[in-house]
Amino acid sequence: MTDENNLKDDSFKNEFYAGSLTVRKQVTGNFGDPDDEFEVTVTLSPKEGKELKADPIQAPGADSFSQDPETGAVTIKYTVKDGSEFTISNIPYDVLYNVEEAQAEEYDEPVYDGNQSGEMDAPSKETTITNNRDIDIETGVNLDSLPYFAILALAIGGLAMFLVRRRAARI
Repeated sequence: MTDENNLKDDSFKNEFYAGSLTVRKQVTGNFGDPDDEFEVTVTLSPKEGKELKADPIQAPGADSFSQDPETGAVTIKYTVKDGSEFTISNIPYDVLYNVEEAQAEEYDEPVYDGNQSGEMDAPSKETTITNNRDIDIETGVNLDSLPYFAILALAIGGLAMFLVRRRAARI
């Protein structure tokens, strides 16, 4: 490349844009246990016609990190608890990401904050996964057990009356 003074310029602009993805975990509900563990899978996929190199991607604390040789998709798995978070950094721009949690048995379907999937096109992206576990705790008397309590009260009343009459008859 030459400029107006016919000076040759051999420089070129070599830029690499990458961002980070932070995933947070939240457990709610009257029976939610903050010590319960959940498996979260993050999938990074290259756009069609592009190639994704897994080497620069940093995923500290990941349980597993693998790349599919055919599709080029990178799969990263984490085990998380309530209040925990993890960050995957150095994700190249124009990469599609998807965050998915395995369904926990005793919890409702996980709720995502709208950033569960998308395209990495900013310096940082964040998403929160919320699991809820509410259980109705029965307290007091309800209509299912009321007839049994009434029968028990009548039986105790009848026994008390029988004992009082018997004692009165002895005197």
